Amino acid sequence: MANDDNQDELGITRPDQAEWAWIKPHALRDAVILVAPSLKLEAVAEVLSANQSAQVQAWIQEGKLGKPQAADLQAWEQDPARKFWCLVVKPFVLVQRLDS
Repeated sequence: MANDDNQDELGITRPDQAEWAWIKPHALRDAVILVAPSLKLEAVAEVLSANQSAQVQAWIQEGKLGKPQAADLQAWEQDPARKFWCLVVKPFVLVQRLDS
């Protein structure tokens, strides 16, 4: 994990909990990335910020990283108070379901 100064320079925030109602505007601009529970948000943030495309592609192929599916978005819309872990990596918002 990069030190805090590097995280600030890269536009990485700290993981926090958020409700779907807060995340929804980011999903509408196609900026939400769903992260599998087996990955740490901070590690994914660093890889994205460092443009490590080979690792990103590997996670995508393994189904560990990707855009939410329409079924996900519909389910979350039905429960606007649903909570997620989230972490901003400009211009993206990484999310993990708390119930995972």
